[in-house]
Amino acid sequence: MKSKLFTLFALVALAISAYATQGALPGKFSVSATKKIYFSQGNLQYTTSGSHACADGTTKAGTWRFAANQYDLIGANNYKASSTYTGWIDLFGWATSGYHDSNDEYNTNYQPYCTRQKTTDTTPSANNLNPSGYGPSKGQSVQDLTGTKANYDWGVYNAISNGGNKPKLWRTLTGAEWQYMFKTRADADKKWFRATVNGKAGIIALPDVWNNTSLSYNTSATNYTTNTYTIAQWENFEQLGAVFFPAAGSRSGTSVSGVGSMCKYTSSSASSYQYSLYWYNNGSAYRMVTYGERYVAASVRLVQDVGSFFTLTVQSASISYGTVSGGGIYAKGTSVSIKATPNTCYKFSRWSDGNTSNPRTVTVTGDATYTAIFEKIKYTIRTETDDVTQGNATVSK
Repeated sequence: MKSKLFTLFALVALAISAYATQGALPGKFSVSATKKIYFSQGNLQYTTSGSHACADGTTKAGTWRFAANQYDLIGANNYKASSTYTGWIDLFGWATSGYHDSNDEYNTNYQPYCTRQKTTDTTPSANNLNPSGYGPSKGQSVQDLTGTKANYDWGVYNAISNGGNKPKLWRTLTGAEWQYMFKTRADADKKWFRATVNGKAGIIALPDVWNNTSLSYNTSATNYTTNTYTIAQWENFEQLGAVFFPAAGSRSGTSVSGVGSMCKYTSSSASSYQYSLYWYNNGSAYRMVTYGERYVAASVRLVQDVGSFFTLTVQSASISYGTVSGGGIYAKGTSVSIKATPNTCYKFSRWSDGNTSNPRTVTVTGDATYTAIFEKIKYTIRTETDDVTQGNATVSK
């Protein structure tokens, strides 16, 4: 019996842990002298079908997700992008998160499928006074997707369905962070290389800590084919924290180019750092572009800051006694309500830290685990004959 209960306990903990870390890869990457991040499991994707929660408390049309695999890409089918296309796309113009600022002079919805915008979907605006890309406003002096403008960032404003399914869990790297990761961190020149994974060209980046000597790769490769890996071979890299950025090309309006040869990723910084990750498959030349018009749609890879989000694990001592809710990834300082719901014939007793409140509110200060303890309900039955008490019995169910 104890063995079965332990197994159930372990399964509950495992299931909640898997949810809590949903969408994040294990490798840690330095993006400044004091900050490390985790990358999402794949490039960001969007469809106009379905709905999702937003940071302002509203629910919007459309569904966001991370690609199931790091090497997945939509490719040329991004040309179909429009408000009526219900397939998936993965190339997004700057600030096309879907967030709408009613104070914006353009009074424009920055939808994910839009790039240039004269008609509903794709063409340039004749009165666009900010030709390098979307606002948030034609008159503002700072156009980065940070600070008060963070809602224009895809991962801040939108819930990612397979990335925790809550807004404010993810963000986009700044241009300076992209640059630091590929140029400045310790042994930066030895921590990335061109490669082909499952037939898809791109760039592999290795985490800060990489002690493996059995996996073969050439950091001096000047093409995407020198380092070529099957899915099984790639999984050996991935399990140790490596990240793959597929060369998914870019999109201007409905014109898609560079699929398989162009590795272009956006940043949350404005004009001068729009595309901080930018390779062409053209021999020895490679460049990290520090310019680029922000209406051009490129790949988006979201990240989480190490130490800014923590795992709150809420579990039941046995799923046959009762269930729990409230577990997940939360930002430091967040107040979270956790709840234990007993099954029939059981009652909630206490949490593993002795607290008896249910539901209760906890403040996230680090990774924490709360286990709900349930007890069987006991009933007392009194038996009487001709008003004379004959005795009593206690029954447990």
